[in-house]
Amino acid sequence: MLLCVFILLEATFVIHEYGHLRELQKQDIPVKEFSLGVGPLVYQYQTDSSLAISFRFIPIMAYIEPTEDGKNILKQKGFLDKLMVYSAGVRNNLLVSVLIVLFLQVLGWRRGNISGQELSKIVIITPFKILLRFFAFVVGCVTLTRVNMVEKFLLSTGGIVPSVPINVFIVFNLIMCFVNLMPISPFDGRHILESILLATGTNIHMPDIPEFVGIMFFATFYAIFCGQDMRVLEVDQ
Repeated sequence: MLLCVFILLEATFVIHEYGHLRELQKQDIPVKEFSLGVGPLVYQYQTDSSLAISFRFIPIMAYIEPTEDGKNILKQKGFLDKLMVYSAGVRNNLLVSVLIVLFLQVLGWRRGNISGQELSKIVIITPFKILLRFFAFVVGCVTLTRVNMVEKFLLSTGGIVPSVPINVFIVFNLIMCFVNLMPISPFDGRHILESILLATGTNIHMPDIPEFVGIMFFATFYAIFCGQDMRVLEVDQ
């Protein structure tokens, strides 16, 4: 079971980073590495382009690394182009989780757990519930888990109780969305906020944060996040 959890977690990271990779490639921004895992290099495959696909010793997380020219090109891109790149990972995770939830809802209707009218209502409100679930997540972080609004915004699965791996995969992908939208380093939310501030002409400078400080933010954030009620489905205990 533990191995299954690790595989699902790594798959969630890969889905996220692949979104960034494809968006960069669409905009002709060169990428030098797409790494699965972190730490010492175990194996690397060089594609026909400048991209190298790496497998690293610690099989948790994934990342992409543009070339130096690619980083400079990205800096010169317009607001919408930057927004598409920085939000691509969250978009992928969100689409995966929503599609699985919608499949379960339709399956619940086919099995007679809910009526067609109920299905239509559930499908319509699911995206709004996800937004509100993110709001509940932010409130939990800001209040150091003292305020729990989760119960109101759990997603319906049409009365279907998914298997543990499917449930975990949904939760991992939605958590990846929630965490990466937070506007602090090293998350995508910081880059998105920077792009919005630049596009609106807001004269607020967000200084570059050293990597070790970002890691401290990351650790502190997870210390708070791990104390939260992280349910996302109505069937979750």
